[in-house]
Amino acid sequence: MEKSPKTFVILQPDKQTFRGETVTLRCQIQGERDTDWEYSWYKKSSSLSSVSEDQEYRISPVSESHSSEYTCRGKRRRDSQNSEISDAVTLTVSSGSKPKPQLTSSLKGAVLRGNTVTLSCKLDQSRGWVFYWYRHTKNSSELTQTDKDSYTISSVTDSDGGQYWCRAERGNPVYYTQYSDAVWVNVTESPKAVVILQPDKQTFRGETVTLRCQIQGERDTDWEYSWYKNSSSHSPVTQSDEDKKHHAGGVAGGNQSSWVAGVDDVNFGGDKPDRRCVYAP
Repeated sequence: MEKSPKTFVILQPDKQTFRGETVTLRCQIQGERDTDWEYSWYKKSSSLSSVSEDQEYRISPVSESHSSEYTCRGKRRRDSQNSEISDAVTLTVSSGSKPKPQLTSSLKGAVLRGNTVTLSCKLDQSRGWVFYWYRHTKNSSELTQTDKDSYTISSVTDSDGGQYWCRAERGNPVYYTQYSDAVWVNVTESPKAVVILQPDKQTFRGETVTLRCQIQGERDTDWEYSWYKNSSSHSPVTQSDEDKKHHAGGVAGGNQSSWVAGVDDVNFGGDKPDRRCVYAP
């Protein structure tokens, strides 16, 4: 005896929808050609339609009264045999006004020039959105659009500063959310990093050398530090005749960087082996 093929419902754009959207339910029969079947739709076991060629059942615009469980079943054209009835898919329609996304910035406070900031446009419990990003005025043409809920600005310049908004859309016909509240991106000059070398740029083999990274106009405890030798990430110095060291800092917890400090020439001389350099932030 031939086993009835399995049937399932595909719901678009999402099981969580909002009043005014368009919802499409598609009846899919596993391993079968769509054109070989006719379809019936049910809401809470009550028939929604007679058997027809329509594989999709469309609700537009959707309202709270459409919140329910939906199932479908196929009837094969050549012999009028029925498929299994699908598992129920639950459609939930949110009441109230259009959803409003929450726009946030990855950085608190000002963005240092040359650093990176990411804006996130969050919508709870839903998917399938395309996101639109706006700057200066929310009624202007969109700055860009993204398939994900974030927008990253790399190597920030003064021209990237200003107010930002986002909103999202999905479906056919298109359904738009409200605009988010504005988020300010304030761009400021990156503070300059300065290297202080002790006891002197001219040292002798066997001495201890300390390099200190000073961020001008900033508290030392607000920063974490990275050290470089010849522009490469630095480990303790091994013996060489002359080394150039670059030093920079990064904001603790904020992932922003200062300007790279100027280059210092450190000259090592003398005959004693086993020279060491100590680096103290």
